[in-house]
Amino acid sequence: MVLNLSKSIIGIGYIFSFLTLFFLISIFLIFLSPLTYIVSIILRSVGWILFARTSGRKSYTLVGILDLVFGFLFFLFLFNVGKLKLSLGLSESMAVILVFSFWVIYSLGEWFAYLSLAREGYKKFYGSMISILGIIYIIYSLVSSVYIKSSDYMGYISQNLVVAILPLMISSLVTSLGIFTLDEERLVSIKLSENG
Repeated sequence: MVLNLSKSIIGIGYIFSFLTLFFLISIFLIFLSPLTYIVSIILRSVGWILFARTSGRKSYTLVGILDLVFGFLFFLFLFNVGKLKLSLGLSESMAVILVFSFWVIYSLGEWFAYLSLAREGYKKFYGSMISILGIIYIIYSLVSSVYIKSSDYMGYISQNLVVAILPLMISSLVTSLGIFTLDEERLVSIKLSENG
């Protein structure tokens, strides 16, 4: 029962992740993205922590904690880059790199969770791993943005984020589907065999 609950929470969290990404690229609905992002982060973090407890895979607790801590740091500072820049004495590009490093940290944690589930035989999660393309592209864009003139900076970042969103959207949908279709009996049998 609790395993079903954790799967549902994670799956719905990834649906909200997809919606956030969709809203980011739609002109008229972008204002909804902060709300769907927060809902997504809360559901995914709680879901991964519950999933860790019910499946016996303690590493997923770390995924949930990374989602919660770094997801909220990302959200908090994304809308306060100017304050972060001033308080730490950073250039605009370095402040944005710092903020997006929070996103990269929890996104890589999730990527390793997909890899773990795929290696256990849940093949759909290999499709979830396409998120690495978006992660790498965002890292590349942020690092290369250091060389962009400040007047062109935000346009450059925004343009590159749109390119990175497609693999992230695909990953969100595949992950949601993968979580909803996890075979509970198989999860329980793996847990029992690991516990001896």
